[in-house]
Amino acid sequence: MIQVKKPEIKTEGAKDENMLSVMNKQMLYVMPAVTVFIGLSFPAGLTLYWFLTTLFTVAQQKIVFSKKKSSVKVLK
Repeated sequence: MIQVKKPEIKTEGAKDENMLSVMNKQMLYVMPAVTVFIGLSFPAGLTLYWFLTTLFTVAQQKIVFSKKKSSVKVLK
């Protein structure tokens, strides 16, 4: 939900940052699949709770960040 592209840095430590960037992108797509796979072995109620809690958290974050952006515009 919070993905910000940072400007490319060309220094000695940039190799590590590029590797971390690749790992983060892999986690973005692999972890939901792993979560579903793990959820298949849980009882249905627990998996449903896990799913709904995640959906409500995403909705809450979208509401909070949209209010934060609108309040920043008012201050300018």
